[in-house]
Amino acid sequence: MFFAAGVGLYFSLPQEPVAVVWAAVSASAGVLLVLLLTLWRGRLWPVAVLFALLGVLAAGHRSHSVAEPVLTFRYYGPVEGRIVGIDRSASDK
Repeated sequence: MFFAAGVGLYFSLPQEPVAVVWAAVSASAGVLLVLLLTLWRGRLWPVAVLFALLGVLAAGHRSHSVAEPVLTFRYYGPVEGRIVGIDRSASDK
């Protein structure tokens, strides 16, 4: 549940976080993991926070791994490419 909340948090951000934010989130998750492994006392809130941070990191990683190049300017002209596959509808129209 908290992992999904972290994913939702990532996609609700108004803009993509900068590298410093990614480093801070990664470091926070790492420190929290080490603390959980060494000082586990049955508390659940650190686990919830850890899973939320991991959800944010997973969503960010997935977004960057499937990202395609985006034009930063208006382009009027021919565009070339190749069709890799066609996904037809159930009615085959």
